Amino acid sequence: MDDVEDDSQLRRGIPVTHKIFGVPQTINTANYVYFQAYQELFKFRRRSRDGVTRNGQDSASTQESEIYLDEVITEELINLHRGQGLDLFWRDSLTCPTEEEYIQMVLGKTGGLFRIAVKLMMARSASKV
Repeated sequence: MDDVEDDSQLRRGIPVTHKIFGVPQTINTANYVYFQAYQELFKFRRRSRDGVTRNGQDSASTQESEIYLDEVITEELINLHRGQGLDLFWRDSLTCPTEEEYIQMVLGKTGGLFRIAVKLMMARSASKV
């Protein structure tokens, strides 16, 4: 989505998706991937309701964990979109952010995707952290 909104031509030296498949297909696919992540959370929750637990946890603590994951993903997706909004605002208004503002934007935008992945892996890990 960042490449579409920035009208980028290349990402890491390779033509960007929206230049190959078009903007509508790229937007649809990006949104589809967001919802696939939620679908995985629902699978976890179903297993918890069916009495399948992990790490010896009881069903109630597993369900609390699943609610926590919903909140984490929602928060990170909001951060991602806020960061992208700032990026677009600065570009379109020809405003130069401070170094600190720029770092915070990147941490929210790009860092959020990494935080989602790590937190999901930690939540589903067989080892206790």
